[in-house]
Amino acid sequence: MQDLDSFKLRFDMPEHKDFYSLYGELPGVEPKDIETEFSGPRTMTIHEHSKRTYTSGTPPAGMLEGIHNAGMVANAGKGYQKESKKE
Repeated sequence: MQDLDSFKLRFDMPEHKDFYSLYGELPGVEPKDIETEFSGPRTMTIHEHSKRTYTSGTPPAGMLEGIHNAGMVANAGKGYQKESKKE
């Protein structure tokens, strides 16, 4: 979890006759993923809903950098093994 002191947002909230407008930047967040809630007379909460996907594993041997000098990683079924070229 990120320290709240290092995560500061800036918003402009102009007051109109019958409503308020909220303008600000949330880097990496789409407007459709933002929800605001007024939980008290002077409290507004901003929620961000997004999904992130990650992949893990070893890339195919042909995609590794420097495989000619450092050897290559080959898929060995249940695990991985390193193969080095003899010089």
